[in-house]
Amino acid sequence: ITTDLSSLVDDADADANNELNTGIALTGTSIEVTDAGGTISQDLDGTFATDAELAALSVNDADADPLNEIQNITSVDASVVITSSGNDFDLSVSGVNDNQNLTGASLSGTDLTINIENGSAAVADLSSLATDAELAALSVDDADADPNNELQTLSKAGTTITLSNGGGSVSETNTSLAQNTTTGVITYTNEAAANQTANVVSTDANNSISVGSDGGAYYGAYEKIVIWAEENGSLANNQLEWSFGNGATGQIGIPLPEAWEAYAVSFNADANGGSDTVTMAVTDSNTNTNLFTFTASGNANNMVYTQILASPVAIPAGTSIGFRTVTESGNVSDARVAVFLRRRP
Repeated sequence: ITTDLSSLVDDADADANNELNTGIALTGTSIEVTDAGGTISQDLDGTFATDAELAALSVNDADADPLNEIQNITSVDASVVITSSGNDFDLSVSGVNDNQNLTGASLSGTDLTINIENGSAAVADLSSLATDAELAALSVDDADADPNNELQTLSKAGTTITLSNGGGSVSETNTSLAQNTTTGVITYTNEAAANQTANVVSTDANNSISVGSDGGAYYGAYEKIVIWAEENGSLANNQLEWSFGNGATGQIGIPLPEAWEAYAVSFNADANGGSDTVTMAVTDSNTNTNLFTFTASGNANNMVYTQILASPVAIPAGTSIGFRTVTESGNVSDARVAVFLRRRP
């Protein structure tokens, strides 16, 4: 039995010359590919080098030693050294390691210092991190959504008052009020340390109000008396010619059992010239000394003179008050003289 199978072979290109390659070969520098259609050749010499061409290449590094091309790496005392050798490369470093220990750490302010074994210390600045104080000062949410409405503490050191949480501080203003219990003067010192004073008792002459033991004003009415004497004849210089009603003159006077002060005097004459003057002395007859003097003057034939002393004169207890004509200018006669005394009971 014969079967024609030619109809079963169909590669769909209807080209008997377009079939699989049947051979490939290198001849010299040409490569040859063979298929049903024949052999195709391509010269490769212009693209690739041949063994002969490679062998003919001239390599010259000036030492003509083909073994002096490879080098070796070694390590001595942690240093890497490259030496000329034909040996293989050995990159191991013997005797060197990085086994170092941290030896300590310290914090100064915001600087952290790390110390390392056989090495230099390193310093890290931690100022960008929050401190405990800064954390403590952080605002705590108190559910009112108002960062400016927080609790603060008021404190005082000396004269400085401080409000916490950045509230600032102010200096306290100090004032004072004091009184001198001897003079009664009140002194006020204001915030600028400037003083202002006020008198409780006037310093005017003949003021009946005085300063009490507590510095306050004290009013005690004066007891007052007057001691006077007369001379019916003409006055003469430096004479104890004044009598106390009985005509007796000389070193006589009125004794005082208590202390007084003289605060005023007066003088009167019936016969005198218009320009006449008399200087009189209030004396202590016990010692025949002048306590103080004054000069009287006035109209003709009616000399009337009074004087409030600018400063009262203290008259101690036991003094015997008398009078002396110190000087007389003119012709004065028929006169009377008086001294006014006061004291507080």
